[in-house]
Amino acid sequence: MAVALQLRLLISRLEKSAPDIASLIKDVLDELQCASGELRELARGIHPAVLSERGLVRAVEGLLHRMPMAVELRQALEQPLPEPVEVAFYYLIAESLANACKHSDANVVSVEIGRADTRAWVEVTDDGVGGARASEGSGLGALGDRVEALDGTLMVLSPPGSGTIVRAEVACA
Repeated sequence: MAVALQLRLLISRLEKSAPDIASLIKDVLDELQCASGELRELARGIHPAVLSERGLVRAVEGLLHRMPMAVELRQALEQPLPEPVEVAFYYLIAESLANACKHSDANVVSVEIGRADTRAWVEVTDDGVGGARASEGSGLGALGDRVEALDGTLMVLSPPGSGTIVRAEVACA
């Protein structure tokens, strides 16, 4: 991301004085964006060892320690969730936390993980500026596909000026 920003800055500086060079840099930027997309797709298939070794709650605690804001974790899990559910929930939480850091200007974030009967859920809430979307091509949109593949639903409630709630719920036998 930092390299892409630097390339955009170079393009803007060179567009008038050296348009040929700016055009070449635009091509490099396009290639970088393709490579970044491929890397994100690859990373979606890999999950951290701590998730397999210690479970969802411990893996999420590791994410929370790196957050620059206060994060509250509430969990009601008596037993581990099936691995595909834990992986989907982990990525949903990680993406929601990343969005809260980058875009929301939030002061407080809460993460809730729970299970009751045959349903499991995760909910990430922040007090930021809102405006998040789970549209096609976004990180949340891709995670919505993963949740739906588990016979689940993803809801993103994020009115401008009112914070964001990202909630996923899946069937869990």
